[in-house]
Amino acid sequence: ANAVATAAAGADLRPEALPVPVYHRSPSSKFRCLENVSLFTGACRTFFGVPEHQLFCTSDLAEGRDTQAVVQCIFALASRVEVMYPAFNGPRLIVPDHSECPDLDSSSESDGDGSA
Repeated sequence: ANAVATAAAGADLRPEALPVPVYHRSPSSKFRCLENVSLFTGACRTFFGVPEHQLFCTSDLAEGRDTQAVVQCIFALASRVEVMYPAFNGPRLIVPDHSECPDLDSSSESDGDGSA
């Protein structure tokens, strides 16, 4: 459902240039929710040019798996919007620089206990 709001917010960028697909504003079934998410990822892929490896699977979101991929996709979309619409005055998603934080290195993601 949040993907619907995200997709709808995209219409504020430049209405004549953004092909907003028809989506279900109040999806009443799981199928319609999944369809909305699929429309969102499709727009990320085809219109915004988010690379395939930065997209998430609709089923993963529906089943609550791989939320990191969902977040990665949203950040990738935010980056593409910034490049495509530099004059956009709406809200921006800023990624903080954690490069100086020793607790946030990639080795802690390997098995969950901090060991490599």
